[in-house]
Amino acid sequence: MLGIIGLVLFILAIVILNFGLVWVKAYVSGVPVAFIELIALQLRMIPVRTIVDARITLIKSGFNVSVDDLSTHHLAGGDVIMVTAGLLKAKGHFWKPRKIKNKMTVSYILRVLNAAKRMFPEVP
Repeated sequence: MLGIIGLVLFILAIVILNFGLVWVKAYVSGVPVAFIELIALQLRMIPVRTIVDARITLIKSGFNVSVDDLSTHHLAGGDVIMVTAGLLKAKGHFWKPRKIKNKMTVSYILRVLNAAKRMFPEVP
């Protein structure tokens, strides 16, 4: 019985250590993310920190975006960092993406912005 309780506590400690800092960062930023959403992102092999960082940036900039929107975009093969940068650039904020995997061309940026307009129609 004691071994089972120890195993459960060990697994709980690993989960809290793995997602605790990301959850606290989102909570302190005023962009709450459910702990279960973080676990679901990890199970779907989606980069948790990238999604949470993009959501914090977009929410703080006035965009109404959910974790599901960003994770769906990532699963569809989209670059969440580029979309975040494109949305902020289109709104007038200047934010440099942390990493760019390919060269930005005008056609690629236009495709990203058009996809973002379809994803967030409420933004002017």
